[in-house]
Amino acid sequence: MNTSLRRLYLTMAAGFVGLMLMLGYWQVVAAPDLNDDADNPQALQRDRQVDRGQILSADGKVLAASRAVQVRGQRVFERVYPQGSLAAQTIGYSSPEQGKTGIEASWNRWLAGSYGTQPLLQRLNLREKRGATVETHLDTRVQEVAQAGIGDRRGAVVALEPSTGAVLAMASSPTFNLQDVRTNFAQITDQPGAPLLNRATQGRYPPGSSFKVVTATAALESGLYDPGSRFDDDGRYVVNGQPIRNFGGRTFGSHTLAQALENSVNTTFARIGDALGPRRLGATMTAYGFGERPPVDLPESEVVPSGRYRETQLLPSDEQGEDTARIAIG
Repeated sequence: MNTSLRRLYLTMAAGFVGLMLMLGYWQVVAAPDLNDDADNPQALQRDRQVDRGQILSADGKVLAASRAVQVRGQRVFERVYPQGSLAAQTIGYSSPEQGKTGIEASWNRWLAGSYGTQPLLQRLNLREKRGATVETHLDTRVQEVAQAGIGDRRGAVVALEPSTGAVLAMASSPTFNLQDVRTNFAQITDQPGAPLLNRATQGRYPPGSSFKVVTATAALESGLYDPGSRFDDDGRYVVNGQPIRNFGGRTFGSHTLAQALENSVNTTFARIGDALGPRRLGATMTAYGFGERPPVDLPESEVVPSGRYRETQLLPSDEQGEDTARIAIG
């Protein structure tokens, strides 16, 4: 074989190898991403042909369901949300064009019927692709009260069942109507206040005086205090040259730890925070779940761990040198 033929052979062989590698990449490695790409016409059509399961509330209300419609002579399904804006960010939406969020995303495998023997039966054309029903702990009566309480203010309300941790209500404001996702998504995204943001799980807010429960727990577990431990308050406690005062400028005089918790006495809890230090207070924070992702059935991208942040970085709860007096009051 002369040099020219050898070069031609090697070039063609290299080309075939490159072609095989490219085909392998697109068919195997990139296939899942291409399959789920919202711009993939086949994926869009396949999504429309799924009779997704219902999402139900604890009090039996339908939060999400599918209905059959005819489009250009073909039977497809579209998602409907009978409760409109109720718990919109938590329920989330499922749209071939806009993707999936909330419960619609985290429970998509079951809602879309991609579980158990279902996929095999569907491939064999023995069963229409129909999803399972997902039942939530959300109670529409509690949710309505929560959303009415927020009103037009920006913020969030979460109601938990203390004995189980079940989420009875998760409200975020401003909100939006889930029915508008399919028909007018641009109007939602153009609204001020980022209505798609679930402030209950993604917002970063100081816990305020609710954090005093954590501080009180740390105080009792340290053995340095008991409910009857006494303090003397003159309405002012200075840390790093800056005074900490009680709400409304109140002074409580002689009182116990139990009374300090009952009355949310800032100065007393600041003193306790200083005495405990970051190691003890941080350990109790960790035991309460600070710094970890809450066990909420929402996508990873829609839940932010509670804790102390420096810009976007989550800091250790027991980091030394921190102002534990101010952390202790929330």
